[in-house]
Amino acid sequence: MRPLIGIALCIALCDVGFGCSNNVDRNHEQKINNLVLLLRDSDEIKQQNAAFAIREFGLIAVPPLAKLLESQDPETRKNAMAAISELRSLYGGWPSTLRTGLSHSDERIRVFTATRLLSCDMEAALAAHAALLESLQSNAQGTRKCGCELIGTVWKEVGDLRPTLDISAADDNNIVRHYVSNAIKVLNREQPVAVAALIDALGDSSKCVRCAAANALRKVGAGARDALPALTKCLDDKECIVSYNAAVALVEIDPEAGQEARPLLESFLKEGKYDSARVEACLKTLREAQATAP
Repeated sequence: MRPLIGIALCIALCDVGFGCSNNVDRNHEQKINNLVLLLRDSDEIKQQNAAFAIREFGLIAVPPLAKLLESQDPETRKNAMAAISELRSLYGGWPSTLRTGLSHSDERIRVFTATRLLSCDMEAALAAHAALLESLQSNAQGTRKCGCELIGTVWKEVGDLRPTLDISAADDNNIVRHYVSNAIKVLNREQPVAVAALIDALGDSSKCVRCAAANALRKVGAGARDALPALTKCLDDKECIVSYNAAVALVEIDPEAGQEARPLLESFLKEGKYDSARVEACLKTLREAQATAP
């Protein structure tokens, strides 16, 4: 009985934590701004209540919080970043919860998890995804950068969950099969939208946003193959850090396409630029892919 209670509790927390609104309206934005101000109140109880209230908004709070990263007030910037970090931390737990529930030996737990899959987890993640797509249109580069990063996180977590969903689609229980197949349809519909938005972000005027977009596409993985031409073009970006992130993304998404990044990665390794361990890992992947190529 304890596993069932544990999963129910985690899913209840997800339901509270992520919200299911598709739009971050001005009313929400003003409320979040006020709550961030309360985080610096001298009264610790008010601080705690404000932090809890921000968590209730869930990931749809990220775009307005990201705008506050542009504030002239360093304390406001610090509190906004702390709130974003906490939301990301809370959000990171749901794939693990679902993997545990969908693969549990007790059929009742698998059914319970599957029936809650869309209403409490996928829909919450995708509601946040809609708000993050909106944030990519912001005039503030900090907002656009944060939006790219969070979109990448959404799809990395989805990617980590996909093997479990694929297995569960053949579950002995018809209820589990029904709900899991619906969840897969939703994800298959939404992922191309996320990839298209990130491809557009590769052409952003800010190098920080371009880097974040390349890194987000890397997290999406094989599902981001439509981005290969744009990432290849970024190998010639005027900003070296953008070229580096694009090269790593190419290799991790598709080693065959990533062969074009080999000269650049070899030069980074020779010059000791960026993360040498990651560069070496990418070059190893390219060599192995070339050795097994027909």
